[in-house]
Amino acid sequence: MNSRMIAVGLIWLAIGVSGCAATNVKDYSAFRADSPRSILVVPALNNTTSVTAPDYFHSTVSRPFAERGYYVFPAHMTKRLLEEQGLFDAGLVHSADPTRLGALFGCGAILYIVIDRWESRYMVLATSTNVEFTYTLRSCGTGATLWEHTEARTYTPQT
Repeated sequence: MNSRMIAVGLIWLAIGVSGCAATNVKDYSAFRADSPRSILVVPALNNTTSVTAPDYFHSTVSRPFAERGYYVFPAHMTKRLLEEQGLFDAGLVHSADPTRLGALFGCGAILYIVIDRWESRYMVLATSTNVEFTYTLRSCGTGATLWEHTEARTYTPQT
């Protein structure tokens, strides 16, 4: 009787653990089906009080994509071309039609970034910056969302 109860308990535990693990699985099927070769990283939409957050973030976000083999359009060229098209503000860029931007740049996908939190805490011997942001990758051909991800990080340069 005891061994049977233990076995049933282990089965329920396994079902519970596998159910929790399944919720963290990301769906990349739309991304794989679209298969972009180039990514346009547009200026980040800043929902924080930090004026410098978009510049710090924009200068570093392209590297991981480039290291994975995607062509990433240079940040300064992108900003300049967008300004020439009348898209001076990140809010205007984020509300623009992705197919229009795709035709302008000839890109496969557009990466939109929204910075929701950027807080620096200064202590006597340590500084930490807490950030929270959302990535959205959209197809230039259809405008459909290929994937979306929200992430929160803490950066402490002393460690």
